[in-house]
Amino acid sequence: MIRISRLKIHVMKNLFVALALALLFIPGPSLFAQVNASISFQSSFGDSLIENSYGITRMGDSYYTVGYSLYSGVADFMVSRIDSFGNLEWTKTYGGSTGDFGHSIDVTANGDIVTAGWGKSFGAGDDDLLFIRMDQNGTPQTTKSYGGTGIDRARCIREIPGGDLIHAGHTNSFGAGLNDILLVRTTSLGDTIWAKTYGVFGNDNAWWVEPVSTGGFIVTGNTGVGAGFLNLFLLRVDNNGDTLWARSYGSASGIVTGYCVKEANSGGFVVTGYTSAFGNGGDDIFVMRTDGFGNITWANAYGDLEDEEASGIVELDTTGNFIIVGKTQSFTNYIYDESAYLLEVNGADGEINWSGFLGDSITDEFSAVASGHPHGFVAIGNGSYSGPNRDILVHKGSVDTVSSCSTFPALTSRVSVNPVMSPAQFSVSDAPLVLTSQNISGIDHSIEDTVWCLVDMLVNGLDGASELQLEIYPNPSSGDIHFRSSDLAGRKCELEIYSYLGQLEHRQSILLNNSGSYSLDLRTLNEGAYLLMIKCGESMLRQKVILKR
Repeated sequence: MIRISRLKIHVMKNLFVALALALLFIPGPSLFAQVNASISFQSSFGDSLIENSYGITRMGDSYYTVGYSLYSGVADFMVSRIDSFGNLEWTKTYGGSTGDFGHSIDVTANGDIVTAGWGKSFGAGDDDLLFIRMDQNGTPQTTKSYGGTGIDRARCIREIPGGDLIHAGHTNSFGAGLNDILLVRTTSLGDTIWAKTYGVFGNDNAWWVEPVSTGGFIVTGNTGVGAGFLNLFLLRVDNNGDTLWARSYGSASGIVTGYCVKEANSGGFVVTGYTSAFGNGGDDIFVMRTDGFGNITWANAYGDLEDEEASGIVELDTTGNFIIVGKTQSFTNYIYDESAYLLEVNGADGEINWSGFLGDSITDEFSAVASGHPHGFVAIGNGSYSGPNRDILVHKGSVDTVSSCSTFPALTSRVSVNPVMSPAQFSVSDAPLVLTSQNISGIDHSIEDTVWCLVDMLVNGLDGASELQLEIYPNPSSGDIHFRSSDLAGRKCELEIYSYLGQLEHRQSILLNNSGSYSLDLRTLNEGAYLLMIKCGESMLRQKVILKR
């Protein structure tokens, strides 16, 4: 087993970046560029206290995350935006005086951001569902809370085609048991259309909801209904929240739970979670694929001798395979340590393509994953990178390979399993939530941003993509440089310059003239080798620049 300490990672990050840039600097044709270049990065950001992140979504080449921060002394709902190279663009916190937590985030068709979680600072009872709709800069457009006299929490929010929103979580303010599954459909501005509970006597909790292409929603989580003490459920409801079918999947020999469900592009559903009933020891990652009616196509447990758990899944846009993220205790120095975990499986049967882990601290884990721009995936989570405290962890990986960004192969085994599938007869009732509009503004939250690793994973090209031409002169230069690309004439672009060690040294927006030329003064930079990158929409050009005086 390979294990690297925090100090070594921050030393070795420069070696990774230097190696990646060195590949670009190998002597060859002076004109080198690549359309749709894919950059792998690994970043963390946080302050001296605790930040956790639970959700991620992508808009263009930016990523938005949601979680919470303890910077103010109590938990504040926190949203951040990260660029395509892992740099933190902004972080804002929202909340009151008694603790507010963000858990899910989605981007709407008109480009707004919708977030959901819970908090005690606002609303009718204990924890209440908390909804914030904001623009791309984090400015709230509307904020509302929903709840009863007990605990009501939202774990997931998704936009529905047409603009309405679906919220999923659990409640003990209403329903048949201790906790019941809670689904709430609202307008785009958060006004309630309907709210319903689903459950039996005991604990039933929803962790994820997704709109289905044929209409209605698929929901997963855990329930006491079924073969075991705690079982994974799939609940299929129509647009009005009426049950179409419900299934539980479990075993009398242990636990099976669900955290995330996605509709597969080729049909059916794929759900992730963990199980103690099957696998190789302790808790293992549980992944199951079903048809459109919840019948099992395949089910597998993945792991090693200690505990593993999966929290997020995304289908790769180029292969139809799935990236699964979570955490593991099998690849750590001590039994209670955790490493962030990555796994790619074949969509047809769940066979492992690769698996890997990363982490050098007491606790590292991934909570969610989104598709990457332009390819691959971006995983979000947290790790203990400030002594005993926790910072946000972000990792972008490429398709079909373990990223070289401090990620190490994991000796994962796959066990084909056969959980008991049972009908789940949930009692359904209306939930008369108290809806309250809130006045919450976002506060800028300045936190440290560290990019450990920036690696070009596609130096040798991508699927035969065409090349754009970039000419830089003079090169070497004393500081005044000129560049030209006739392919980008008249285009507005973003220009970034990175040092040989991967540090962002300069960034600005530029407008190339009608011949595709632009001049730049870099005399403020020290002598040395730099990487110049120009991003224009989906196109990216990069070239080495030498400053010599």
